[in-house]
Order: sequence, then structure tokens, then C-alpha cells
Amino acid sequence: MTDQPFGITADRRLYLQGDFIQLNKSGGGEERAYFLFSDMLVYAKRKKFGLQYKGHIQLERAQVREISKEEADGNNDCIEIVSSFQGVDSLNTTFMASPTAHVMKIADKDDLSKWKACLEAVIAKNEKAAQSKMNVSHNVQSTSTGSLKKPVTTASSTSSGSISF
Repeated sequence: MTDQPFGITADRRLYLQGDFIQLNKSGGGEERAYFLFSDMLVYAKRKKFGLQYKGHIQLERAQVREISKEEADGNNDCIEIVSSFQGVDSLNTTFMASPTAHVMKIADKDDLSKWKACLEAVIAKNEKAAQSKMNVSHNVQSTSTGSLKKPVTTASSTSSGSISF
């Protein structure tokens, strides 16, 4: 795949891949190769000698739902993935991107069920991992807050009383 803005990480896993139609707002669509990883959904355009990266959706706090034929401009077997708000904090400036909706037309009901279930499982797993990471971070902060206090030490001197540090 060419032009992708992300790298390989040790904990990223590939769960599913398939060729589907990416529907756009005007009702048209384009064929895309989809790759469901443990943290994102990547889509690319098939070329004669490989794949050209077209985009990805971060799955952290994303939502997935099957959409009706009417909502999908007459297309059956469609899934909508809505990403969460995403922000980048750079030099004390936060840039926010609004949630985006991505609609995939899946080949058939069986594939739709499989992809929807797997997407939901990946999102739930990421949510659980983020929650436990927050809990660990919170526990570390609350236990370390007490341990960062300097113990009160008293030193005696014959010329002066006691000195507290």
C-alpha cells in the first residue's frame, strides 16, 4: 500500500479484509479494499500493481450501525461507521475534527453480519482497554500523590531547637 500516514506497530492486528463499495453523499460509490485492524479501519483503491491508500477511520469511541435501504439511497446491506471527535494538541493549541460518517455497501447479509459484529467487538475491546488504562493512570496518580509528600524529619541541635524539613 502506498501513501499511508501510519506505520506498523507491534500490537496492531489484522482481523478482516474485503472489497466493498464506499458510498458517498451524492449516492454514488467507489470500490475499495477494506482492512479492519485492531485500532482502525483502512480503505484503499486497488491499482494494477498494488493498493493506493485512500483513508482510515480510528475506531476509538466510534459507533457502528446497519442502515436502512432508504437511508443508503436505495442500497441494501450497508453499514455506517461514525468516528468520534478527534483532536491533536500541538504547542498548546488543540485542533478538533468533527465526527465523520463512512458508509460501506457490503456484498451480502452474511458479510454484513460478520463485519458489523467484528467492528463492534474491536470498538468494545478498544473502549475496555482505554477504560482500564484510565483506571490504572488514576490509581497511579492517587497512590503516588501520597508518596510524593516528603516525610517530616526533625533534627536536633544543641544550639537551636528542632528543624523541620
